[in-house]
This record gives sequence, C-alpha cells and structure tokens, in this order.
Amino acid sequence: MFVIIEAWNNLTDLEKKKDLKVKIAIAMQHAGVSITVTSLTDFVAFAIGATTVSLPPIPRHQLAYNIKSSTCL
Repeated sequence: MFVIIEAWNNLTDLEKKKDLKVKIAIAMQHAGVSITVTSLTDFVAFAIGATTVSLPPIPRHQLAYNIKSSTCL
C-alpha cells in the first residue's frame, strides 16, 4: 500500500494533469515493479531457508514455515 501511495505522490506535473484512470495506471505501473521485485526476493529467501540446515531447537517448524511461505508468495 505504501509503495502505491508513494508512486502516486511521485507523479510528474504532466502526469498529474491527466485523467484519473491514466494517473492510477501510471502509479500502478511504477509500483508494480517494486512489488514484483520484493515478492521474488522474498520467495528466494524463504526457499533458501527451506533448503538449508535447520537450527537445532526448531528443525521441522522452520522447514515447514519456509516451504509454506515460499509457496504462498
């Protein structure tokens, strides 16, 4: 949500003069890139966590959490 709002606030003066639908499309286009990159890096981080050696106190819970989290992303 914060990324989309910031993309809206960063519209240029020329873009701000356009129709509302166009402004929303431009803001979503800029925010979409950031959201996609964040989702991909989160997926990679959780996938790596699922395949690495677990800590002794929480071996199964950590593995299950990382597998479920990377799948959901």
